[in-house]
Amino acid sequence: MLPSICLLPDFSGSRRLMGPGRFSEIESITFLANLILTYKFVPTPLDKMETPPETKERLLRWRQGSMTLLPVKVPLTFTLREN
Repeated sequence: MLPSICLLPDFSGSRRLMGPGRFSEIESITFLANLILTYKFVPTPLDKMETPPETKERLLRWRQGSMTLLPVKVPLTFTLREN
C-alpha cells in the first residue's frame, strides 16, 4: 500500500487534477458518445462454428490487470448506423 502522502495523478478522488484533467475527461466522454451514436458495435465471431452463447461467454470473460479488469478477447466489428 502507498503512503497517504503519495500523489497518483488521476481524474477522481480528493487529489484530483485541476484544469486540463476535467477537459480531457469531458472530451473522452464526448468522443465515446459520438462513436456510439455513429457506429453499431457487433461482436466478431472467432470462427464460423462459434455459437451465440459461446460468443457471449467469451465477451464477458476478463482477467485482473494491475488496477482494473481487462477483457480477454473482444474483437468488434464497427458498422455505420443508418440515419
